[in-house]
Amino acid sequence: MDEQTARMIQQLKSNPAMLQALMQSRDGQALMQMLSGGDRGASLQRAAQSAAKGNRRRWSAW
Repeated sequence: MDEQTARMIQQLKSNPAMLQALMQSRDGQALMQMLSGGDRGASLQRAAQSAAKGNRRRWSAW
């Protein structure tokens, strides 16, 4: 992860209102639709759970 991405993640973690505004924006909604694969977030949820468990193979294909 590059430094700019790490800074953005830190900003979003420390500012929930910023994250909420992003996710409610048209771009945020489009991003979530792309990430969810059109399955109401099931793919994204599985990838997040695998990543949290340390299983990088499952989400590295994205």
